[in-house]
Formats: sequence, structure tokens, C-alpha cells
Amino acid sequence: MNAPDFYQPGLLTITPNTRLRDAVIAKATDAKILEEGVQSVKVPSVLSLADYIEKAWSNLQSQDFQKATNCALLSDTTLFYRWVDVIRKDKNIETILNPTELANQAVAANKRLAQWCVGSFDADSAESEVFKNWQKEVKRSTYGVVSTEEALLIIIEAIESGVLAAPECVCVFSFDDLPPLHEKLFQAFAKHSDVFHSDFSDINQAKPFSLSNYDDDEQLSNMAKWAHHAHLQDPKARIAIVVPDLPAKREAIVSALNEVFEPQVILPNVPSYTQPYNITAGTPLSSQPLINTALKILRTGLEEVAAEEIFKIVKSPFIGHSIIERSRRARFDLQLRERGNTTYSLLNLTGDPTCPRKLSYAIGRFANTLNNRGSATSLAQWLTLFDDSLKAIGWPGERNLNSEEFQALKQFKELLLELSGNFTFETDISIDDALFYLLTACNNTLYSPETKETPIQVMGLLEAAGLRFDKMLVLDMNMGTVPAKASPNTFLPLQLQIDHKMPHADANRELSFFESILSRYSRNCTEIVYSYCQYQHESELTPSYFVSGDVAPVEWFNAPSIDYQSYLLHRIPVQTEFDEPAPIDISQKARGGVSILQKETLCPFMNFMDNRLRVRDFPMVRDGLSASVRGQLLHDIMARIWRVLRAQADLLELNEEQQHRLVSQKIDESFIALRGRHDIDESLLKMEKSSFNLIVNQWLDFEKTRPPFMVEAIEEDRTVILGDLLHNGDKESASSGSISISIRLDRIDCVQDENNQFTSKVPIDYKSGSLSLKISPTALRDVQLPLAAISEPADVCGVAYAGIKKNGIRMLGVSDGTDVGKGMVPTEKARLSLSSDFKEALDHWKSQLNLIAKRFIAGAAQVTPSTDACRYCKKNIICRS
Repeated sequence: MNAPDFYQPGLLTITPNTRLRDAVIAKATDAKILEEGVQSVKVPSVLSLADYIEKAWSNLQSQDFQKATNCALLSDTTLFYRWVDVIRKDKNIETILNPTELANQAVAANKRLAQWCVGSFDADSAESEVFKNWQKEVKRSTYGVVSTEEALLIIIEAIESGVLAAPECVCVFSFDDLPPLHEKLFQAFAKHSDVFHSDFSDINQAKPFSLSNYDDDEQLSNMAKWAHHAHLQDPKARIAIVVPDLPAKREAIVSALNEVFEPQVILPNVPSYTQPYNITAGTPLSSQPLINTALKILRTGLEEVAAEEIFKIVKSPFIGHSIIERSRRARFDLQLRERGNTTYSLLNLTGDPTCPRKLSYAIGRFANTLNNRGSATSLAQWLTLFDDSLKAIGWPGERNLNSEEFQALKQFKELLLELSGNFTFETDISIDDALFYLLTACNNTLYSPETKETPIQVMGLLEAAGLRFDKMLVLDMNMGTVPAKASPNTFLPLQLQIDHKMPHADANRELSFFESILSRYSRNCTEIVYSYCQYQHESELTPSYFVSGDVAPVEWFNAPSIDYQSYLLHRIPVQTEFDEPAPIDISQKARGGVSILQKETLCPFMNFMDNRLRVRDFPMVRDGLSASVRGQLLHDIMARIWRVLRAQADLLELNEEQQHRLVSQKIDESFIALRGRHDIDESLLKMEKSSFNLIVNQWLDFEKTRPPFMVEAIEEDRTVILGDLLHNGDKESASSGSISISIRLDRIDCVQDENNQFTSKVPIDYKSGSLSLKISPTALRDVQLPLAAISEPADVCGVAYAGIKKNGIRMLGVSDGTDVGKGMVPTEKARLSLSSDFKEALDHWKSQLNLIAKRFIAGAAQVTPSTDACRYCKKNIICRS
């Protein structure tokens, strides 16, 4: 049926939502202006259903209609907060779900009962019983106000009795799903008015096409190319992209569209322009950086939070004087990170001597304002205090806000006013409660910046229904996605939902609803493309049986592609310069220890940046024990144990109980160093101790299987001189071309020689990670064991790693054939291209280490990385490779 004349005298048009209302008004006024040849016309009588209820309720109150006189109309938003309040205060429920998640489900259940005209019902589960209790409590706390559905029942009664005048004609426009309550409204109209249904639909069906994609990445790329082609062919065409789960795919869709419509944004001095598309799915107001910063400030002013939250506030541009103190605050942020604290409160910073002066002053003003609570007890009073506290810290900053930030700020201020005026409590509330409701409101308020009308609209399934387009593409037309799977409300009996055909009750309900949606799509456009995927994460998918039509032409997906990254690189002038080595100052001991040689083997440039220029990686702060802390604990535990035992014989004398007692005691002693760590509670420490207890005992059990040994040295510091050495007979000493490297030997064992004397020495290095030998002469990638070997002046018979980790207890190393333990391999069998003589291997390692040291001394900084060097390197942004 074609759309009616919306200017027909006495006609009231009612739409299901404001988006469709605006579309109807725009179409009607444009047609009227064109028909009459004027510049402006009167807006026709078109209201959304919510608009009509609000207007009708106001009329009833002005007429002193008894059932409406003493009642206020409660907005859906305010009603939602009432449910949240009731659920939060229910001490009889135990759940990990946030009260707002439960409230969303409960409000939906309550609305369905009202719209499907279901009064009381028999609970069939604990969930439905709890819901009924909440429903009673909400009803009690909202005495004197009515919900939208309750108001509509009173309006229907007033229409039927003639108290509320009905229009001559009522057009029910594009309603796909009419609940019984809404049907009652239009039936009441029908007693006094001419009621008819209509929409924008054409008589002809849209031409269908199908689009097969390998996976979702290809689907989104094709979507953007299709939209670009369609817009290029007809810039005035109205184009719709329909996404079944739009909120979940919003970011990916924006990225795909930007890649096609605005790839040049990466070029310098090229501003972004207004895109020809708009995405209807808003994001939570709390996700906007400006608002998110405000909420972080308020939360950290009340309690300690994760350190990362504080770091973001310190660097935020939305705090007063952030521009003039930008560099100081960046340095302060780095200093805080290097301290390694995992939690802070904002107030901790005011007493810090390194905190920038203006930042400290702003935080101090904020603290004074927030602490000046006076007699604040109501939500309105708390919100006023929050607003004043944010102003005190200089939020939202001194720089000019862009359009999106300004709109977010405006919406935040309006939200504060709405909460202050419409949400009251029966009793006083605390500051924590007030902050909770502010956070809840910001999380549940969608932010969608105002934009001009665009030709391309990205919409959800319901949003697109009823609107008129020229071309339409529907994504994710796969079985399991459309029709959607049934998802009945957990708070209502399943059979009740099925019997009343409530939304999402069962598969049949979802099927019939999706069929009606697709039918409307096909009547509201001239061309529709059904897009589906063949695979998702290597799992094969099946197209929905609703997919039909010819295969979409290839030329629709050939959007022009310009590699702006290559274009940008070609525009940068290149000047070649040859490095001049910068020799190291060898007057002092080299800083960096073993890492100097290790990184030199991986990549000289990396080593130059780390150990010459002292370029540091950005400190990372994390909760719990890091891998480095666990490694330090392991070394400390093993040192404490072997300072007691000193030999394998002492270990063998211990029975199982004694061994376990010794290990537990030394673990407890090592963990004393963790006292004062706020991020580690007792339960976590208990788990960590249990883990160490297991692996250390497993390692000691392995040590019992080795040939006899004695422990000669534990955590011993040594200095190794490398480079150009002075030779005086058999002795070597430092020269002007050498450096001193500090190393720490975890342990040196003495094992029995052929005369059963404990003279042969084996340096052992503890490892809690993966083990591998990379000490061949052709590729000396691991310097730790060779360096440990040459640090011992005589009688070294092997070098070994001690792998101590869960399910990885073993020894790995090379020897001259002396039996050190399982896992040790003679040099001739190690497949490392080593000499069969271990002494010759030592000489070769020393030669290689000297060459590596000489490169570092000379100041070499070539970018010659090994295959492993780039994997975790964070210097790639300045690397010349």
C-alpha cells in the first residue's frame, strides 16, 4: 500500500518510533513544498507512539481526569533506575551479575507482561519467584506514578468513554509487531475514528542478489566497496546496510568503511571530512574519552584503583593546565610506572614531590571540594558536588572541544539534570551509592553525535524496518544468525511466553518475525543484496534459506584502491648517511652485564639503543607476580636451600617429610620480600607458594638421581674481561681495548673425576622458562653458558641449564664426557659443530665472546638482526631495517 496524504484533514499518523516519525515528516513536507512551490510548509500531524502517550496523558491531566490527575508519568529511564535500586538492596540473592544486567532483563520482563496484558502468573522457577518479589517492591516504591504501559491503559479507557477526543482518521504506519496492548489502543480509536494501516511500501518487490564471502573480513571489505560503488553511481540514492548484531560489529564496520571512503586520512595536513555514512548504533556515554575521564577522576577520588587508571588521568588533556604541563606530566607518568606500584588513589599524588605543580594544585582543589560534603544526602546534592569537584580539577580542560566532545559534554550535563530531578530515594544515600547511579546512568545512556543526513545508513534489523531506501545490503545471512536463536526471558515462565507469542520466546516466533521483517525490506527498496560467509574461524557456515537472487556482479566490489601508505613513504625525502662508530668509554665497568653480549649477538642496533643510548621500554604495571619476580624468587629459594645442604649427600639424608619441611621453610623466607604488595592478597600468595613447593621438590627429586656432587659456589658475582687483552705469559689482563662484564653464577657444582675426587666443576644456571642450546661456533646466540664457563679459571668439565618449571624438570648442557647428570651431552654428540675436545670448545667460545665485545666497544650499530631479535623488540618504530 502506498503512503497516504499525510496532510489529509483530521488525520493523525502514529509511527512505532521517532526515526520513522522523522522520515514520514521529511517525506511529507518535501512533497508538499514541491507540490505548492513554496519554501516552507506546516508540519503534518505525525507522532511516534511514545509522543502520543505523553501528549494524551498531558491532556487528561489538564481535563482533571480522575485516574490521571494525581499521578505522574514515569519515564522508562527513571523506571529502570527504580528496578536497579530494588535489585541492589535485595540481600536474598547471590549472583556475579551486575545489578544493571539483572535490571535490564527484569524491566524487559515487566514490559512484556504489561504489553501482552498478562496480570498475575504462577512462578515456575526461583528466577520468576524472585522477579515477582522485585515487581511488588518496585510497585510499592513507585506509588503515585505510572509507567508508560499503565498510562496507556488509562488513555484507552478515556478514549472509549469519550473523555479523550479521537481524531477523524488514524493511520497506523509501519507497525510490524503489535502487542495486544497497542492493538487495544487502535481498537479504541476504531470506535470513533477511521483507522487504517499503511507504510512506504511499493507494489513491486525488490530485485534480490546474493553475495558469498570467504569470511567476515572479506564480507566487511565487500560491504564497504559495494556502498562506495552504489554511492558513486548515484550520489542521491538512499543506501542501507543492515547488520543483525550492530553493536558487536560497530568498530569493525567503521574501520572497513573508513578504509574505502577515507584512506587519505593518514597523509600529513589532510583533515578528515564528513563521511557519507552514519551508524545508528550509539556507544555508551561513559565510553567517550571526555566523560570517561570525568568518571575516572570521581572514582579515584574515593578509593584506590589500578595504577593504569591513574596514569591515564595524569596524561589526560581534559584536566586543567594540561597543555603547558604536558612534558612534565609525561615524565611524571614515566616515573610512576617505574616505581611498579599496582594501585594508587588520585590523592596519593598531591604529596608526591615529583608531581607537576599545577597538576598537584588541581588535585588538591578537587580533594578539598569533594571532601567538603556538608549535609549532602540526596542524589541531586551528590551530583552537584561531583560537578563542582570536576570544575575544581579543571575538567574539561582549557583547549577548545571538538564537535563530538562538545556534544558529549552537553549530553552529560543534561543527564545530571535528569537524574537530579527525576530520580529520588525514600532514604538518604551515600556518596558510593551516588557514584554508582551516575556510572550506571552513563553506561546505559547511548551517545550518538548529531550528524547531517547522509546517503548511507548503517542500521540494525528493527531500525531499518519501515524506512524507504533505494538499495539495501543485509549482512550475516547465515544459518544460526538469521533467524536469531530463541532467547526467552529467564524471569518469566517459558510456557507463558510461548502461549502469548512474546518476543524471542521460541524458534517459530523468531522465524515468523524475521520473515515479516524481510518482507518489509523487499517492499521498501528496489534492490537488496543478501551477504553471507562461508567460514568463521575455520568452521564452515551455511547460508540462510532466505538468501536468494542472482550472484551480485563483480563490478559492484571494485572500489578504487590507492595505497596511501606507499604514496606517503615516496613523498618523504631520503638521505643516505654512513654511520661513524662511537667507541665506548672503557674507563668504567660496562653497565648491562650479560645483556650487553646477549643483545649484541641478536642485533647490534638493539644493543646500541639499550646499552649505549639507554633507551628504555615503556614500563608496564600489572597485578600479581610478573615472570621476572617469579624468576627472582626461584633463584632465592634455591640459594637458601643449598646454603643449608651444600652437597647431594646431605639431600639424600633427608626423608620426604624433612625435605618438604625444608622447602616450605625456605619458600616462606623468600616470600617475606613480598610484604607490603597491595596487589597480592593472601589467597594469591598461597597459590604461588603451592606452585613453588611442587616444582622445587620435583627438582630436588631429580637432583637425587644425579651422580654425587658438592655445591662449591652459590649466587657468586664475578667479573670477566673481554676484548683486546694484554698477554703476559699465560696471564691476561685488561687493556685500553677491553671491557669488564659483571656476571652472577647461580651455582657451581663439583662432580667426581676419574679418581673419585670432587675437582671437576660445572656452572649451572637456573631457568624457569623454555630451554635450548644455541652455543655453536657458527651462531653463538646464547652467551650465558659460554660466559659462565670461561669465568671459571680451571677444571671446568661442562656447563648446564637447570630447567625448573611445572612439567619441565630437566637438565640441559654439554660436557667433556664427565657424568654430570641426565640431560648432559658430550660435545661431540651435541650437534653444535663443537670440537670433540671440551677445552678447545672453551677456547672457541672465548674467541667468539671477545669478537662480540670488540664490536660493542667500537660502537657498532648495524641493523643485522637474527631471526629471533625482532619478535619482541619494541624499537621497530626507529629501526632502519
